[in-house]
Amino acid sequence: MPRASATLSATDGAGEASGPMEEPAPPVGRLPALTGLRIFAALAVYCHHLGPPAGAPTLVASAMWAGWCGVTIFFVLSGFVLTINYFDSLRRPTPAAVGSFLVARFARVYPLYILTLAYFVARMAEAGTSLDGLGGQILMFGAWYPAGYVGFNNVSWSVSVEAFLYLAFPLLAVIVGRVDRGSRHLWLLAAAIVLIVSANAFQYVRAGLEAYPATNPNSALRWLYFLPLARLGDFGLGIVAARLYLHLRGVPRWERVGGPMVLAGLAAMLVVATRQEWGRSAFTLDIAYAAPTFVVLLGLALAPRHSIARFPSLPWVVLLGEASYAFYLVHYEGIRLLDSQGWTHAITWATLAIQIFNLLIILALSLALHLFVERPARSWIRARFTRGVAVAPTRSQAHHPAA
Repeated sequence: MPRASATLSATDGAGEASGPMEEPAPPVGRLPALTGLRIFAALAVYCHHLGPPAGAPTLVASAMWAGWCGVTIFFVLSGFVLTINYFDSLRRPTPAAVGSFLVARFARVYPLYILTLAYFVARMAEAGTSLDGLGGQILMFGAWYPAGYVGFNNVSWSVSVEAFLYLAFPLLAVIVGRVDRGSRHLWLLAAAIVLIVSANAFQYVRAGLEAYPATNPNSALRWLYFLPLARLGDFGLGIVAARLYLHLRGVPRWERVGGPMVLAGLAAMLVVATRQEWGRSAFTLDIAYAAPTFVVLLGLALAPRHSIARFPSLPWVVLLGEASYAFYLVHYEGIRLLDSQGWTHAITWATLAIQIFNLLIILALSLALHLFVERPARSWIRARFTRGVAVAPTRSQAHHPAA
């Protein structure tokens, strides 16, 4: 079957049928399961910040602690979706194509980012807290500080990483476009990325630096988790997964293995997350979750009609996925304001009900911000600054919360 081409549209570009009796493959950009996956990644981060209740079983406590893997999932997702929407226009970039891409990314991220930053500035000013580092926050430099991050909003460091990845994407598109000579080359490129990132993590294990705190400028947490440059591996795996999808989509044997790929990738992440002894190792900071995420995304994309893709493809789950960026930006403060971190006693039906209610409040706020701030601001900026220039659709199909 001829290789499918990426498209800037989330609705155009339906692939060829793989045979006279085969159902046509879904349009290239229509991957609702990946959008739905975003809210589960965001909820994983939420669970990490919430923390487990006192007396929780070891497996539950370990899994909740491991929720920090959600940001790794987001970075791989971001590379995947930007490739679907923009790769073809940027593999041989023109100033107009790069400009429209950057405007679209600015419109996607910055309005809600600056609104939440304004909230934290007002809160800190009222409390008489120092506003040192505000300029870096405005410019989205929060992840470049030696201590790992400077955050008025503790989660905004990952938006800083995402902004760097956006700037790197046009160059990465050119590089991957030259390497992409078929699926075999892409599998080799994916393997090379995994090996390089794993070797980097191993250096920290060998040097005994993996357990150092983020405030130590030599810690693995600083250099493997917070540093934007280190996340090029995650982002690159997402790019390669998307290119593989475009080569393999609609091929019956790959559609058949898509579902098992998803199950295998999720099982691998679950095993890593529930092994308490692994904890915050140099490998679990990144590659131990990035590699399975590569498998999960490719599997979901190749088998969008598989039963495992049905739940994250439900309209209400997709809507929550679209609001996941807003949820990500406000959830930490929501936990603080609602005193959800006061979950220090054994779990009961009453405490569980309170936690669910608190989560619903944060989700409702996130949906309101998405529908009444994020979407209108994004549409206005893109309409104002990209007139006459073809760009990817405003409502992307699957992005990092900060993508």
